[in-house]
Amino acid sequence: AFKEFKNLSAKLSIVTGDLPLLTTEAVDHFLAAGLSREGDLFYPVVAREANEEKYPGVQRTYVNLQDGVYTGGNLFLIDPVIIDRALPVAEKLVQYRKKPVKLASCIGWGVLVRYLLGRLSLAEAEEAVSKLMGIRGTVIVSPYPEVGIDVDKDSDLTLAKRLLCS
Repeated sequence: AFKEFKNLSAKLSIVTGDLPLLTTEAVDHFLAAGLSREGDLFYPVVAREANEEKYPGVQRTYVNLQDGVYTGGNLFLIDPVIIDRALPVAEKLVQYRKKPVKLASCIGWGVLVRYLLGRLSLAEAEEAVSKLMGIRGTVIVSPYPEVGIDVDKDSDLTLAKRLLCS
């Protein structure tokens, strides 16, 4: 499948090591979406409905936005040129990833107010993070919950064992 991604060498693909349900289809979708668009950093999100449909009861941290309820994924596609300037901010954003209000306050008070009022859209969040990091960040809405189902909690491990060992 990777022969289809001719521009892959221009970007660095990062996948966390705790995605036991990750499939080639999910990775291919993410890479194809990222490589077909302009940007410095690509990050997947998954709608709550997609998670609940495929994995009912899965416990995830969700962000309520104007246009949907999303959880983050654990894949990244990045232009290596931006790493040095974006890394300090990225580390802070990763630290706050499971704390939506803290994450929004890091991004800016206007963003926080819109978030708390339920008026922040996915595109506005993408724009705010891009501005904060000084890059062109791009969100990829993935239909594959597997990009974000990691094994951070006991319940995650139980789910993975149940699905992989049955």
